[in-house]
Amino acid sequence: MIHRAFALAITMVLAATSTQAQTNAALREELLELRETDQAGRVHLNDAIQEHGPNSPEVFALWEEQERVDAQNLRRLREVISEHGWPSISMVGYDGAATAFLIVQHAANEAQVELLPLLVAAADAGEADPGHVAMLQDRGLVAQDKRQLYGTQLYHDEATGELKLYPIEDEANVDARRREVGLSPLAEYVDAVKGVRRDD
Repeated sequence: MIHRAFALAITMVLAATSTQAQTNAALREELLELRETDQAGRVHLNDAIQEHGPNSPEVFALWEEQERVDAQNLRRLREVISEHGWPSISMVGYDGAATAFLIVQHAANEAQVELLPLLVAAADAGEADPGHVAMLQDRGLVAQDKRQLYGTQLYHDEATGELKLYPIEDEANVDARRREVGLSPLAEYVDAVKGVRRDD
């Protein structure tokens, strides 16, 4: 299982601000509002983790509320998909499409498996970020106790307090795979997640 303390860090790395032309501005705005609810709770969670530790009663209480918000966001995304199809870049802009991915990324594994083909189809059509597909594929592999392909998933080692990568299949070639889907080199990505500044 992905450690919950990692959720905020990965979300911050994924944050997108570009606003390409979209055909449904109202839907884009609604999706961005959902992103705000997704992010606001995780900011509070990160603060609570830093203050009380990842296994504290305070953090567990906040996670219960965040899970409620995540489930509500997922229900709304399903309604959007039923009415409009997968929120594509041309429909809701890059940031709106990225929000749809973010909601699925924070959903239960069953929902991720169900909705992944829609994201794949959108990416194949140039209507979603291939890097988002890679992240969701890695999430699914880790949930099945398999090696991830792109090195996007980390966990919180409770013994050391560090964020560590889940095992990677053919790690020697991971940067080549990451490059194919538009992701930064693995070392840069891990440093970004950990908040490490690279000066080289």
